[in-house]
Amino acid sequence: MAEAGLDRVNVSLHSLSKETYQFITGVDGLERAIAGLRAAIKFGLKPKVNMVVLRGVNESEVWDMIRFGMKLGVNIQLIELLNIDPVLFKKYYASLGELERELQQKAVKIGTNVIHGRPRYYLSDNFYVELVRSIKNPLFCMRCDRIRITHDGKFKTCIMRNDRLVDFLSYIRSGASDEVLEMLFRKAVELREPFYKV
Repeated sequence: MAEAGLDRVNVSLHSLSKETYQFITGVDGLERAIAGLRAAIKFGLKPKVNMVVLRGVNESEVWDMIRFGMKLGVNIQLIELLNIDPVLFKKYYASLGELERELQQKAVKIGTNVIHGRPRYYLSDNFYVELVRSIKNPLFCMRCDRIRITHDGKFKTCIMRNDRLVDFLSYIRSGASDEVLEMLFRKAVELREPFYKV
């Protein structure tokens, strides 16, 4: 992949416990995930670890994950659970507010992710922890530049919404031209609006 031009990867690693990893992901894959992370480092792909913090599941592991990242020289991105499934959200949502205050106190430097405007808390000159706090956060929405694709072939204009989908798969199956597909993509972009507003 590096030879093909890939220069960076994100690796989802929500726990360093085999049992907790399997509970979260549904697969017994912790060793493979860590092996993949080490391979990405070896080939110069500058991996970043993504960890979704879940109340009562892995929130007690946050500092273990941070120390793990520091040891490997891999930056850590801690992510609040999105409210996509209200039942799961109520059960597992953990605010990162207290952790952010701890990081502010421990940081040797505070920077910013230029693209998304998120704070980066440097715990050493070359290692940082970045927080993704999306809930009720207009700045998160304002800086979002993502368009997703659903399993059934639709452009999803916002991860939090299901009412502004733009079908493209049926057009592909009927032989639509590249111009038509471009028009559908542009339509999806035009439908975008912040979920959380100022």
